[in-house]
Amino acid sequence: MVYSRRHEPWSWGKRVADIARRYIGLRYQLLPYLYSLVWEAHRNGDPIWRPLSYHFPEDDIAAGIEDQVMVGPFLMAAPVLKRRAVKRDVYLPRGKWFEFSTGKIFEGPGRFEADAPLETMPLFIREGAIIPMGPIMQHTKEKPLDPLTLTIFPGNGNFYLWEDDGESMEYEQGEWARTPFAMSYTASALDVKIGPREGKFRVPDREIVARIRTDARPASISLNGQPLLPGKWEHENGFLQIEFHHAGEKILLTVMS
Repeated sequence: MVYSRRHEPWSWGKRVADIARRYIGLRYQLLPYLYSLVWEAHRNGDPIWRPLSYHFPEDDIAAGIEDQVMVGPFLMAAPVLKRRAVKRDVYLPRGKWFEFSTGKIFEGPGRFEADAPLETMPLFIREGAIIPMGPIMQHTKEKPLDPLTLTIFPGNGNFYLWEDDGESMEYEQGEWARTPFAMSYTASALDVKIGPREGKFRVPDREIVARIRTDARPASISLNGQPLLPGKWEHENGFLQIEFHHAGEKILLTVMS
């Protein structure tokens, strides 16, 4: 037998194993977003992995970028491809971008130097993003999608969360659920609209955590026109976090600046 070095993360020591564990956990958290992208690929042919020019066709520089990729409409990955590199050059097209690991905000278009030690793969979220995320799990059936966390970077955007049983072909008979999310943003207000849920697949009631990237403490927050008092929300470390119950109905969340 020809000798081949083992490639499991733990074979490379604790540091590498810890990094792999963290990013595997992130992958599980992103499954609601990724699964929805698979649904859209199935329905419309939209690719999951997209060149920058897919969303920025007018940007000649973006057309020439070969080492960055859009994962769906909102998430950009800029992997490190050079050995021992601890930084890398990143091109960000027009608009605002939020660096996932630090919360730092960049204004595109332009080139920026991103920190990229072994522990960090540069990930950026585009303004207008609504990214549904779940809990960290060891396997897909370990926990229900509760709470559902919406990672939000203020702007104008929309997204559909698709759900089914994840196992059978019953989705072909209409056993699916689709929850629409839409966001509009001005200098004075952020509106996030949720639902109503569509489809025949039964989704249990659950809690939603809206996690909004903002340095400003809100003047007021309302849910379907009713004010939310502190205790249902908190603002710290550049994020406004709001919790509420959702049973598939239409919801309007308004944050006033």
